[in-house]
Amino acid sequence: IRPILNAEVIMAQSQKVTLYALSTCPYCHRAQSFMEQRHIEFEPVFVDLLTGADKARAVEEVQAVNPRLSFPTIVVGDGADREVLIGMSDKPEQALLKVS
Repeated sequence: IRPILNAEVIMAQSQKVTLYALSTCPYCHRAQSFMEQRHIEFEPVFVDLLTGADKARAVEEVQAVNPRLSFPTIVVGDGADREVLIGMSDKPEQALLKVS
């Protein structure tokens, strides 16, 4: 895992961005605010608010890219070129952590 800088995240604006989060997770809310403040378009998926097949599908999607099933998990892009970002740092210059 290496820090991903704000500029790299901002470049993600032209790609699909999905934020997998928990509604009660302060780090998830911080990730959401981080992207909103930088006008990064993203689809939020609050896994704990889903039910049935939707919840099972979301959990499966997160585990496919983040076997630890930790939140927030952010997926930028899709297919082989996607980037997976996990967690939030308290340091604004290293707000997201990238899984290499």
